[in-house]
Amino acid sequence: MTPLVTYFAAPLGTTIAIPNFDFEHFQRRTAAGNKQIVLRRIAVLDAIYPYPEADVHILLHTPEPLRAARVAARDEEWRTRVADRWAHLELSKAYLDTLPDRYDAILSGADPVAKNVAAVGALIEQRVTRH
Repeated sequence: MTPLVTYFAAPLGTTIAIPNFDFEHFQRRTAAGNKQIVLRRIAVLDAIYPYPEADVHILLHTPEPLRAARVAARDEEWRTRVADRWAHLELSKAYLDTLPDRYDAILSGADPVAKNVAAVGALIEQRVTRH
């Protein structure tokens, strides 16, 4: 398993291969990377614990009923069964809730996507202009 810091050490513009993940069985489909992405200045890491070396940490907090509905809808669309591991997802969320308050912003997953994208963009712009 390649640590994220190894990926992020490559120069911007480099094409890297990250592992394809099977969310139904909660495992990597291959040991090595097979999904090609180009490294950019901003990387959005979704559904994982906060990356300690990140310059910005944003928590998207979504009420449980909405999270459950979205997982169910995604399962139907992708033909997966992530909802079957709801208890595991909630354990991960409970762990995140124990971490010290280290988020630069906490956004609501119930808000429109455009509103959250604008908030993230504004936060990143503030950080970039400060450096």
